[in-house]
Amino acid sequence: MEARRFFPFLFTAVFLFLLLCPSDRASSAVKVHRDVWMKNEFGERITPKDNFEDPYSPRNTCGSCHPYSTITSGFHFQQGFDEMSDTYNPRKPWILSPGMYGKW
Repeated sequence: MEARRFFPFLFTAVFLFLLLCPSDRASSAVKVHRDVWMKNEFGERITPKDNFEDPYSPRNTCGSCHPYSTITSGFHFQQGFDEMSDTYNPRKPWILSPGMYGKW
């Protein structure tokens, strides 16, 4: 019997909360990034035919539109930087930290 009296109150409270509180998902427009060519360290486009084995360069790919300092200070770029060590994993010396920093 108590649940029947409580349900309308709960429903009204949830309804008012959803109505009055702004939601980032509802209020923000969908952001779409334009297509970009991946570029190597020389600024050349990486193509499936010519140089598909070249490593991607965030400086040359993204740096033409975005400040490189912003790119390199991002969370995913910096993961593991503060734990980097040349002796982090003696069995896999190319791995320098528990994060993505220093991996390839």
